[in-house]
Amino acid sequence: SSVNFSYSGVDYGLEPGDYLIILYMIDCKPDIVYTISSAAAVSQSARPLSGSTSQNGDWYYNTTTSIFSYIVKNPSTSSTSIDGSISLNLIKY
Repeated sequence: SSVNFSYSGVDYGLEPGDYLIILYMIDCKPDIVYTISSAAAVSQSARPLSGSTSQNGDWYYNTTTSIFSYIVKNPSTSSTSIDGSISLNLIKY
């Protein structure tokens, strides 16, 4: 059976360097993940997410804990706060 899980939202007022790591427990690693736009799928990060090294839209699936995580981040190089787009679409065939 296939799974398609998606939603969108906004996190208001992310200051430069601020980030959210959003976690979900899901049964299996998704085949396709869109975190920033529906135009381009994002490849899995090679390591668990970190506020200091991960980029906006990065994601990671831990096969041991079955936890999917992705990051919404305003880079510390930004000069202003932003309203961060929260967008997720997971597809499992």
